[in-house]
Amino acid sequence: MLEGLEITVKEFKEIGFDNPTLRLDSEFFKKEYLEVYKTLYRKTCQKLEILTKWITQGPNPIFLEDEGIPCLTGRNISNGRVTYENADNLSEDEYINWRRFQIKYGDTLITLKGKGSIGKIGYVTDGRKAIFSRNIGIIRPKNINTGYVNAFILSKFGTKIIARGETGGTGQSTLTTAYLKIIDVPRIRIEKEIGSIIELSEEVFLESQKVYKAAETLLLETIGLKDFEPSIDGVNVKSYKESFIKSGRLDSEFYQKKYEQTELEIKRNSKIALLCDTLLRIETGEYSLKYSPLLGQKS
Repeated sequence: MLEGLEITVKEFKEIGFDNPTLRLDSEFFKKEYLEVYKTLYRKTCQKLEILTKWITQGPNPIFLEDEGIPCLTGRNISNGRVTYENADNLSEDEYINWRRFQIKYGDTLITLKGKGSIGKIGYVTDGRKAIFSRNIGIIRPKNINTGYVNAFILSKFGTKIIARGETGGTGQSTLTTAYLKIIDVPRIRIEKEIGSIIELSEEVFLESQKVYKAAETLLLETIGLKDFEPSIDGVNVKSYKESFIKSGRLDSEFYQKKYEQTELEIKRNSKIALLCDTLLRIETGEYSLKYSPLLGQKS
């Protein structure tokens, strides 16, 4: 009858271990979390609070409607990186007013609120002017490699420890800075090497973005879409024959004018049209790649 159920037995004196809010819910004592600690404690560990200058939550600044200095929120943090696109903006005076929350190179940012959003990590790798908002926490290391701290928090051990600290119901979940402070970080001799790899990965990533952007620009120039501006008109009139009979779709999203215009612009370019025709013929088995009129004879 109890097959498949998970049970963890703890003595009362064990409940308070690494449990600053004295949680008693079963989620906190799941075996997968306890196994993480069992593995970690085979190494010498130190609390994150000891290894940092600062662990805190962001403020609630006044935002601008126009462009300004970025204030980072959860949408600016993902997959270990910080992005500044679509950030909320501050005035210079507001930025100075919240100088205590100005981010610095080597900071690790972590989302603290919202079911499904908690625990996203971002590593600050430039000196851009910005602060972080109330739903973001900051970890600013000292006397330990900043890249290593970030790598540990992003590891399978770190992510489980972060997940364990999530409290609250659906939509009201939070991760407290008090919990972040008691996270155990293993001390190992190759911390600097790991941090260097993290730094190198960021350099490679930024370089790849430049190459991708150059490739995108070349493609748009080739197909004549570099300066193309599609319609923003939200209305498009189609007959039944032109819509459902042809495409099988009735949703308005499919028939936006910008899609039609983009398709027409691409088809105007003979090379792209020929490429599309070639790929279609290859897909249908009409002829093989070696006889493609666009790609030439097989070498």
